Amino acid sequence: MYLSAESGNSNNESENSSSRRQSGNFLMVETAREITFKEIIAATNNFSDSRRVAEIDFGTAYHGFLDNNQHVLVKRLGMKTCPALRVRFWNELQNLGRLRHRNLVQLRGWDNVSILRWRHRYNIVKSLASAIRYLHEEWDEQVIHRCITLSSIILHPDMNPRLGCFALAEFLTRNKHSHHVVVDKNKSVRGIFGYMSPEHMDSGDATTMADVYSFGVVLLEIVSGQMAVDFRRPEALLVNRVHEFEVQKRPYEQLADFRLNGNFNSRELVRLVKLGMACTRSDPESRPTMRQIVNILDGHDRWLMENGRKKEKPEEWRTTNASALSLVRRIQALGIQ
Repeated sequence: MYLSAESGNSNNESENSSSRRQSGNFLMVETAREITFKEIIAATNNFSDSRRVAEIDFGTAYHGFLDNNQHVLVKRLGMKTCPALRVRFWNELQNLGRLRHRNLVQLRGWDNVSILRWRHRYNIVKSLASAIRYLHEEWDEQVIHRCITLSSIILHPDMNPRLGCFALAEFLTRNKHSHHVVVDKNKSVRGIFGYMSPEHMDSGDATTMADVYSFGVVLLEIVSGQMAVDFRRPEALLVNRVHEFEVQKRPYEQLADFRLNGNFNSRELVRLVKLGMACTRSDPESRPTMRQIVNILDGHDRWLMENGRKKEKPEEWRTTNASALSLVRRIQALGIQ
């Protein structure tokens, strides 16, 4: 079991100055410390249902507060968890302990009952992009997340998102002279179906562009309110449906989540749809970098205007994405939903 924490709302800033400091976009927090089981019991009210955030692949997540008013997320490993998931749990614990950014580390669960307003959705996309840029370009090592999905985003009550799920993350060494990233070619293909880029599925390449693709899928989910994979639909993959939408030249507004009832900023929506399409292009070299994405989300649309018109022909798209489409057909043939 482990917990991740956010600094509480303290009125005495001077007492916290040694353990917390603000620097640009990064919030530096105190390093991990050992927490007693008694403290965890108190924080989660003995793992009560009222403190439960979500069921995860290796157990259950709870939220609560420590005695120093730190808001924490507690992940409790299931008793019957298989060895492979226990390894993932340990990997995530180690990986999270190495990273510090205001939009990293999980805090609280996504509220599936309420409908997120447009401004919250746009803010989530911007904050997620900032976190991934930090992983790709701004930390000492380059980090390939490999598990960027909607379920890996946890919302704080103030609607500020946190990116978690670092069990599959790759920490890659940079060459000090050229910033070249050394990739371990012996690594197997790992990721979440529906969010994996075509080249990742085919070769297992762990690259920043694979993360960009996953980010694009999440972006399209946030805009449309649709799932990345929905086997109840004839076209199960969201990226496939969006690609056909683009081929048919339908108005971008038709992709907006119907539950918004038209309450969105049209210019921002068009920007996000175009960006989502660009991020999920089959050719990794034609996708924007995370730095370019952050720039676009700040309102600088030059890259989209210069590169947003590149479109794939349907037959080319299906050829490049043959592995994913084949898997979809096999699953649908089994009647799995």
